[in-house]
Amino acid sequence: MNGANLFHTTNVDEMIAVSSRSLCNHRLIVKDRGGFHGKLARAQIGGISISHLSYGAELEVYSDGMGDDLFFMEVPLSGESVTRLGTAKVMGNASTGCIMSPQAAFSSTWTADCTKLLFKISRTKAEQHLRSLTGADLRKPLLFEMEMRFGSDMVRPLRGLIDVLLAETGISDAQGYRAPVHQRLEDAFLTALLWTQPHNYSGQLAKIKKPTAVPWYVRRAENYIKSQSSRQLSLDEIAAHVGVSARTLQIGFRAFRGVSPMLYLRNYRLDQVMSSLEHASGTAKIGDFARSAGFVDMSKFARAYRLRFGRTPRETMRSRSITV
Repeated sequence: MNGANLFHTTNVDEMIAVSSRSLCNHRLIVKDRGGFHGKLARAQIGGISISHLSYGAELEVYSDGMGDDLFFMEVPLSGESVTRLGTAKVMGNASTGCIMSPQAAFSSTWTADCTKLLFKISRTKAEQHLRSLTGADLRKPLLFEMEMRFGSDMVRPLRGLIDVLLAETGISDAQGYRAPVHQRLEDAFLTALLWTQPHNYSGQLAKIKKPTAVPWYVRRAENYIKSQSSRQLSLDEIAAHVGVSARTLQIGFRAFRGVSPMLYLRNYRLDQVMSSLEHASGTAKIGDFARSAGFVDMSKFARAYRLRFGRTPRETMRSRSITV
């Protein structure tokens, strides 16, 4: 994680001491201490603690749990693991992780090449957020199903937000100026988690209208792009207007729109031109529409138009005669 505090050591006991302070009390059984090389990086986004952890050796982890108020979420990045909680078992890999409830004792077996993102999430905040979504009191503590399928379409918005959170950890904020951004990201993360990961209140959530999982900064950037599309825009200008880094904006657009912000801008301009051409009079000029939409280079415009719509601007105007 860029910008996070990094600790690394070949001493197993030292790694246990440091990681226990950052994560939870636990012990390690390492099969080959000679190959051990523990690495731990940690960052904080709002109330969410994010750790990047690897051991470099095959081992087993045993923990008595996270305490009364913390969910513990594992997101494997490489290698494999087997996490056990009571009789439940999750085979962890790049597409499957898990989330464990507060106070639950668990164990986990890691391969030597296993690397994970570990999230500590306040149950109090998660339950407050759930109440804000449902408008109802909770009679029982919030409990999630343990297995998380990050490869599924349903959980993809959550995985996209995780990438955004990681990008945000790379931004220096010694003065705390980004606290409002972090709060919005935390809210978006909790919303995505509650909507995508099954839990004991999923049925209650399903009875209300499901909100869009698209983050606020993506929607705000879209509105800005549409309102300013006729003039020349840069990625840095759009990001500055929204209040996030250019990298965060890039990741958010690719995760939730499938394109970069600048390609989104180009596509919006092309859509505007096509709509104008379809309703143009016989004396209209293609170049005028293209320039008013923000295009400067007419040859690049023509190529992009054909690539997007599979036809030329002239063909869009069907049988009308236009002078370019």
